[in-house]
Amino acid sequence: LLLLAAAAIFVGTGLTTAENLLLARYTPGHRRGLIFGLKFILAFGVAPLAVELVAFGYGFDGGFGMLPWMLGGVGTIAVLAALTLPRTGEAPAPVQVAAE
Repeated sequence: LLLLAAAAIFVGTGLTTAENLLLARYTPGHRRGLIFGLKFILAFGVAPLAVELVAFGYGFDGGFGMLPWMLGGVGTIAVLAALTLPRTGEAPAPVQVAAE
């Protein structure tokens, strides 16, 4: 179990880097600060809601039997939201910014 937890942390850390790379690439330069700020506000705002959702599921049937159903529902909503994103032909060219 400890090895699985370590692997999950390792993968999560790698995904965070990829997420930041995608945000930086597809966000206009003058809006990057705003978008990264919104990302962190969203992350810190949703985390307490997730804790409350798990507590609700635990209290619903006295165990974690409801948790897979709730995760499936949230996953379905995420897939439906991703399907509504606009489709573009090709990725924009990366912007070269000098380090200061």
